[in-house]
Amino acid sequence: MDTNIDTLEPAESATTLQRPIYWPVALSEEVVDRPFAATVGDTDLALFRNSDGQVNALLDQCAHRRAPLTLGQVVGGCAIACPYHGWQFEGATGRCVVIPNQSADEKIPKAYKVPVFPVLEQDGMVFIATSESAGREAEPTGFENLPVGEASYAHSSLIVYPFEHLVDLLLDAPGAVIDVPGVTVADDHRYGEPLVQDGRIETEVAAYWTRKLRPLEVISDYPLILRIVADLRGSRMRGELRDLSGEVLCSVDIGLSPYGETLTRVLIRGVDLQRHEKPIRMVAREHLDPDRIRAVKRYTSPSRK
Repeated sequence: MDTNIDTLEPAESATTLQRPIYWPVALSEEVVDRPFAATVGDTDLALFRNSDGQVNALLDQCAHRRAPLTLGQVVGGCAIACPYHGWQFEGATGRCVVIPNQSADEKIPKAYKVPVFPVLEQDGMVFIATSESAGREAEPTGFENLPVGEASYAHSSLIVYPFEHLVDLLLDAPGAVIDVPGVTVADDHRYGEPLVQDGRIETEVAAYWTRKLRPLEVISDYPLILRIVADLRGSRMRGELRDLSGEVLCSVDIGLSPYGETLTRVLIRGVDLQRHEKPIRMVAREHLDPDRIRAVKRYTSPSRK
């Protein structure tokens, strides 16, 4: 399976998904003034924030001996130095600007450069375009801004599950991927049919405050609703936990991108709404339960065809 970002194709169950121009690869606070390693598909990237606060993204491979640039360092606030022979590459253009052992009268050939990738930073996430030739215009996310809370939180993890299948799983059984401590998600109790409009798909499942059920006890009225809204590219989602009055108890933005053939990078950014004694937070599960996945019935994902 070829997972290069320029040749990524969704699985059969998602054949009409639009391949994103930009992939979410890091939380904004993860990218600072030192190299940060990111991966989309099987393409490794070196990210860093320059002295102007802009994020630059280069192929994580020196043009000389192919050493990983992420093992080097940022110099002058605008270039990254290879750890092997110290070649320096400009973050904005990928052009080699310094070769330490070169004499003063020698010019650096223009061919000495590494590929650079357009970057979009918004909503607390860093997005990387899937090709050098992509435009730098922003992709519309289709989501309203998160409500302002007293304290924000962020969560980044790698999940051992292929990207296209994880997108399906999040829509068919969000509780298999998303964990809300103190809340149990009833993935088999859905509210209505999936709604597809305005370039996104929306689904709702029941949830309740976690407690030990008595033998043969059946919950007749679920007090909570977990709402998942995904853009049809599959790389952006919004998760909301509401009560039956419609009050939002927890809200998060979710970013997904392929990391090799079998891993998915999951980014979550949320706010503490402070409407309970203890804030309700939504994070990605560290480990997926195979028995829970095996029990999932395909429901929402086919409607994306």
